[in-house]
Amino acid sequence: MIRPLQFIPLLTVLSCSRGEDRPVPPSVPSVSASQPPLDSLLGALARLKGSFPAQGPPAIGDFSGDRSVLSAIADKGDSAVGRLVRCMSRTEPTGVTKGRRALTLGELCYAALVNTAYYEATDAQGDVTADWPGHIDLPATRVQLEAAQQAWGSVVARRAYHLL
Repeated sequence: MIRPLQFIPLLTVLSCSRGEDRPVPPSVPSVSASQPPLDSLLGALARLKGSFPAQGPPAIGDFSGDRSVLSAIADKGDSAVGRLVRCMSRTEPTGVTKGRRALTLGELCYAALVNTAYYEATDAQGDVTADWPGHIDLPATRVQLEAAQQAWGSVVARRAYHLL
């Protein structure tokens, strides 16, 4: 019995350099205008204007301003998490409010963090604890923000969080 020929499609990505065609591995990331660097996004975060509702967590979907900055930071995933935790100590005022109070850059970094990563603390028996200092309501006091930064720092060091 004669078997029919089977064709296997082969995709080769070629790049031209000095007139030569060379395959480019598909794992090479492309940089586009739609993916600004993290430093640029954090700078844009400091200049952001808008508000979060007075009640509830600071969710991107509830933000009244340009959501693209918060979404782009969340899209950076792991590369953003540690930077956002370090940013939580920043005290500069921003153009973002929650309720009637303007948020500091540190609070806004926390808002971006909890829209990027998730962590649930558990006790010795494995039950979720409700009083983990890494979960805070905004606006927060400086003491609450420092405690949250320390708690998240420990989580980041262990890579114990999950990306959203």
